[in-house]
Amino acid sequence: MPNLKAKLTTIILTSAAALSFSVISANADTIYTIKSGDTLSKIAREFNTSVSTIAQANNIANVNLIYTGNRLSIGAPAAPAAPATYQAPAAPAAKTAAPAPRYQAPAQEAYVPAAPVRSYQPAVTGSNALRRRQVESGNNYNTFTGNGYLGAYQFARGTWAAGVAAVGGSVSDFSPAHQDAVANWYANNRYGGWQNVPTTGGW
Repeated sequence: MPNLKAKLTTIILTSAAALSFSVISANADTIYTIKSGDTLSKIAREFNTSVSTIAQANNIANVNLIYTGNRLSIGAPAAPAAPATYQAPAAPAAKTAAPAPRYQAPAQEAYVPAAPVRSYQPAVTGSNALRRRQVESGNNYNTFTGNGYLGAYQFARGTWAAGVAAVGGSVSDFSPAHQDAVANWYANNRYGGWQNVPTTGGW
């Protein structure tokens, strides 16, 4: 009987050793022998790790290709992540008050005195010239009565056109200076000077 008991003990110990050879606890030496039907994802779940961690530790290029009987080095289970500590949000930076705008007085324009208004001084002077203007228009350069005669000297339209052609300018320019220039041309061209211009009647 002692021999039979000893043999049974030997058989039990041998069987236990055979079983423990196939699967070795990851907590003991992290070595695992691949069995038929195993996948890396299955092994990773069993040892609480990831496929990429096992593949990297064992230089496995294709995670879908492993062989029965190969031994894998399994890393220790990942420690649970420490709970994130609460961090109060940073206080907003104090706003810097914008500097108050400095008052700027509006720019002052330099005072330029207005030119004094001067009454028109006829370019053609002399008693005969003044008399002609008084006789023809009451010395008013803006006399246009619609009777065919124009301005202070009451030029006929043909005379006015000829005078403008002689002295220059535009036939529509009835400024006092232009009228005087045409009158001066007419007095010299027809009468040889203002001293010969009649003071009464037509001229």
